[in-house]
Amino acid sequence: RVFFEWTPVRPPLPDGSGRFPASPGPRRQVPLPRGEASLLSYRVLPFGDLADVVLLDVRRFAGRDGEVSQVLGDRQWAWLERTLLESRDRAAFRVVVNQVNLGQLRAFNLPAASAFAQAFGMDPNAPQGELYTTAWGGQPAERTRLLSWLREQGILDNVVLSGDSHGFFGNDLVEDPQLPAYEPLTGGGTLGAVGVEMVGSTAGRPGGQDVIAEELYFAAVGGSRGAAFADAEGFDAQYRPAALAPTLALETAARVANPHLRYFNWRADYGHTIVSVQPDQAVIECWSTPQRVVATDQTLLAQHTTARGAPHLAPVLSPSPVTGPRRGRRVPRPRVRRA
Repeated sequence: RVFFEWTPVRPPLPDGSGRFPASPGPRRQVPLPRGEASLLSYRVLPFGDLADVVLLDVRRFAGRDGEVSQVLGDRQWAWLERTLLESRDRAAFRVVVNQVNLGQLRAFNLPAASAFAQAFGMDPNAPQGELYTTAWGGQPAERTRLLSWLREQGILDNVVLSGDSHGFFGNDLVEDPQLPAYEPLTGGGTLGAVGVEMVGSTAGRPGGQDVIAEELYFAAVGGSRGAAFADAEGFDAQYRPAALAPTLALETAARVANPHLRYFNWRADYGHTIVSVQPDQAVIECWSTPQRVVATDQTLLAQHTTARGAPHLAPVLSPSPVTGPRRGRRVPRPRVRRA
């Protein structure tokens, strides 16, 4: 209730449709949702026959006693099945927005393990061998249930956009990411991928390189764990560069341990991911932007495609940004009343 009272957003209807209630009229407050309806944020936003944007909530309905789904909750799981089945017959792609990595991240040689555990909630000694133990990583059987269901229903063209890892993690999504079930060069195998995932980095919170750099800074001066911001000039000049080599080694170790990890950038490349959905493919671009200053500069770090009917995160060797004319009317110039 407090969120909707103090945040300038309209609450969606509590039916998962993504629609909003009708306006009560000018200068009147939109009715606030109550009870269970105030927690409902999962919804679908259809964009014709090209794509459906499906937004999940893996935070507020997880871990409920007596429910089968320990990530989504049974009600949201049933809604997701209905939504994806309807989308299969209507849209070429499904763009699924999901808070925490869906793809597996199996244990690899992780320097400064305790620092990563503190920064990202990782557990290098997790019994199931996965580093992330929140949401899907803590419930691998539920992830397998979801991916297997997608395969059984023939719902293959899925682009999942996730967060929470402070870096670019690009995955092929498959129940078992090892040979012969999964073949990393094509995304095929006896099972093969049922979609792709990209974790779209971070706007400023520390990723792998900065976690290592902060450990180096702390060891050298016994200083703050927030050195990336408290001593930005010295941190950028000395400790970030010193942390680059171990970060590159970390990325290599992660890809060896996780063959479905098609792109991994945990360096101090802060930015965003853009998905261009086209009738025959989706193009996924990873961009970096300056962290310290306001600027229009941006750099295309990587570009991948996934073809319709054959999901696989395939790198574009000579990337060129996907651009095109803006469709729609121009924004009108504001009228200025002169005295």
